Amino acid sequence: MYALGFVPPERVNGSYPGDGYIVNSLSIVYADPTCLMTRVYATNDVYTDDFRLGTYSDRVSHLEVEWTWGDIYAGQRAEKYHLVTETKFYKVYFQGEVDYLLGQPLTNDEEMGPLLANKKAFEYPCFYYDPDQSSPYPCYGDVYDDPFSDKVMFMPDYTKMQKVPNPVEWTNKDRAEFIAEYVTRYGDPKQKDPDFDWSDYDIHHIIPREYGGTNDFDNLIPLPRPFHQKNVNSWWNNY
Repeated sequence: MYALGFVPPERVNGSYPGDGYIVNSLSIVYADPTCLMTRVYATNDVYTDDFRLGTYSDRVSHLEVEWTWGDIYAGQRAEKYHLVTETKFYKVYFQGEVDYLLGQPLTNDEEMGPLLANKKAFEYPCFYYDPDQSSPYPCYGDVYDDPFSDKVMFMPDYTKMQKVPNPVEWTNKDRAEFIAEYVTRYGDPKQKDPDFDWSDYDIHHIIPREYGGTNDFDNLIPLPRPFHQKNVNSWWNNY
């Protein structure tokens, strides 16, 4: 099994003063003794890019293992840590080969990504988690999907967006207009959830206003307030 994990720092007084890391890992989850595996060889390479649809030519981590006979057991693991200092997109490329005493070798090539993490190694949030939890369950590139519509909190396309001098304003009138348009397009969320209350939701600018995001309907999505304020805002504060 191959994986890329994000290990952000612990939260201290509402901020994250420490360093974040990615962890590149290879492991054996299950080893059937009847299969008589003689050799497991694998590589896991992690590449980054500033563009979601980039070339991913910057390799930041290479992990290579070769386990034979007694080294092949469930729980065997190798890992390598890499310090994170910038917001980046990540792709993972895995190659593996298993040799058997009897039978043909088994080979496998896989790719994972793009994944997005900020400069503190927090993956772009896809669901609510407690911000005090330093290593939330990985999203593996999934994005938050509004349960009452087809809107998604899409990833930005670029990691080097600059703050703009005059962000667009956002008023209660703008909020009311978005809610009215949302209900027109998708129906009243109360029809799906009788406990739904707009007062429990913030309207999030997917590309934040401070980075040039607009009040266009496509750039807005309702988010549960704790998720928005504790996870999504925290992610952008460390962009």
